[in-house]
Amino acid sequence: MASSCARAGSDWLLGRISLQKGLLGVGMGCPGQGGSPHPWRALGSWGVTYPKSLRGVRGSCVMIPCTLSYPDDVEASDGVVAIWYKDYQDQKLLVYHSEAQEVDAHFRDRAQLLGDPAAGNCTLLLRGVTPEDSGPYRFRFEIVNGDRWSATEDVVLNDLEHPSTAASEEQTEGQMATLECSTPYVCPPGDVALRWEGYDPQVSMVAGRIHLDTSEVSHRLTLTTSFSWKDHSKKLLCEVSYGSRKATGEVVLRVRHAPKDTQVSVNPSAQNIRVGDTVSFTCEVSSSYPPISAYHWYKDGVAMGTEQILTLRDVRREDYGQYHCEVKNAVGAGVAPAVTLYIFCECQGSLPRRSR
Repeated sequence: MASSCARAGSDWLLGRISLQKGLLGVGMGCPGQGGSPHPWRALGSWGVTYPKSLRGVRGSCVMIPCTLSYPDDVEASDGVVAIWYKDYQDQKLLVYHSEAQEVDAHFRDRAQLLGDPAAGNCTLLLRGVTPEDSGPYRFRFEIVNGDRWSATEDVVLNDLEHPSTAASEEQTEGQMATLECSTPYVCPPGDVALRWEGYDPQVSMVAGRIHLDTSEVSHRLTLTTSFSWKDHSKKLLCEVSYGSRKATGEVVLRVRHAPKDTQVSVNPSAQNIRVGDTVSFTCEVSSSYPPISAYHWYKDGVAMGTEQILTLRDVRREDYGQYHCEVKNAVGAGVAPAVTLYIFCECQGSLPRRSR
């Protein structure tokens, strides 16, 4: 035989699926042996493969994608028997038997083998998952009139947990961005739903993908869209639901954009400034990400200062004119409309004419 783990009519590797409240882990190997946890992956060897993690939702279903293999020189013309057990208080409860033997009442009409074991498919579907389904499970296949093999797997059935979300740390205004939401809950009838919320469908595309094989079980939903500066700090939600139960994950958007709505405010009002007063101009923006990195002030086109606030003390008639500011960040610049500063005085003569 190709493996010392399997011998005709006797020794076989025990396997276990632990359905508990927690994360699912998978382990396989020969009793008392170290080395690779999957030593039989080579073509034509004894082995069983399945995902490294599985999760289920109470009331829904769990599918365990499973493949089996045996050496090419093993004769299986009489068929292959697939058997699933659940260990409960040191007793083996029969979950499924492909030879139609009586199964435990707890699993009757709930467990179904979806594949043909003779074709190497041992995938199991368990419907109507309940908390009582938690515990260790064993899978075993037998070559009729020949050898047999069992494998180990740890599975956890728990209630809904938050889906995972993935996105770039920052998005750029006007450019397409991709966000992904994923959940380990997959029930083939589609009872477990996954969806994005809070996006603009007119500029978006949503694509779903279910990964269901022996390497992974997951449902992924990809959102491809673009954002404006108004979306900055907005939350997009991804929701997984089963019936009335829901769990959500979120992505907080960080949309890179040039300064928006740049304005100049004057204190006191630009219409009430007298000779000798102090006046302050403040350069303001409604939004900027990343933050403003530079300010520039101009009076009638001539540079005046580089702070957010420009202060004129003891103003004179010559300070009359048009003031505006420009701001910059790493993405771009913003320019404020000019404001005119009028200087009122109790004096003879007229205000200086503006240069053209």
